[in-house]
Amino acid sequence: MDSSGVPETRQCLVKLSQCEILDTWYTTGLRGTGSNDLRVDDLFVKAEHTFSFQDPSLVKRPGPLYAFPLMFAAKASAPALGVARHAVDAFIKAAARKSARRYTVGDSMEPLRMARDDVFVQDAVGRAETLLASARAYQFEVIGDLWTTLVNGKPPTPTQIARFTTTHTHVIGSCVDVVQLVCKAAGGTAVYQKGPYDRCLRDVLTMNQHVVATLRTYEMAGRLLLGLEPLRWLF
Repeated sequence: MDSSGVPETRQCLVKLSQCEILDTWYTTGLRGTGSNDLRVDDLFVKAEHTFSFQDPSLVKRPGPLYAFPLMFAAKASAPALGVARHAVDAFIKAAARKSARRYTVGDSMEPLRMARDDVFVQDAVGRAETLLASARAYQFEVIGDLWTTLVNGKPPTPTQIARFTTTHTHVIGSCVDVVQLVCKAAGGTAVYQKGPYDRCLRDVLTMNQHVVATLRTYEMAGRLLLGLEPLRWLF
């Protein structure tokens, strides 16, 4: 514990053979990642095989890749963007070859048409594509701006750190909205495991529960933007 009662945390590099893998990864989505828990008992780890994000002298190497220790998290939103892209593409493809459900209008049947001819399908595709494109553009804007600052040898500003902190919450959350919109428009076929939408929805919902996408990131960003004492993850 430090003088304020905050526990010191350290990241330790150990051999997998020194760990016990606990078979715990039975989840809604991302089942293929095998993100099981690990247990390590009575293992001594040399100091040079550890590091702490709390260490003010953590950065040991020059260059932009190492200047901002949390840059490793910049990739967190990319899988969600890919999943959402796949869901939209699959829906567009299906709408072109699937017949629309027919309803009655008064005493007559609606004419035969393809799913893509339904206005609500056109609306869903337009909305989903716009949401996805804007989320992707925001990801590139925030990370690109931060990277330019690091390449120039300057430290990130509080505003840049605030935007970086909320990027994953915003982008992954937007991807959830995209996939849910597509699934709703696809109707009952979206719930079958053999189709493309079920896995997309389960995976993106699971990504949205990751700590980097917690709703507290907005609080963290807001405190930075308002000049208040920063709120940080404890890891």
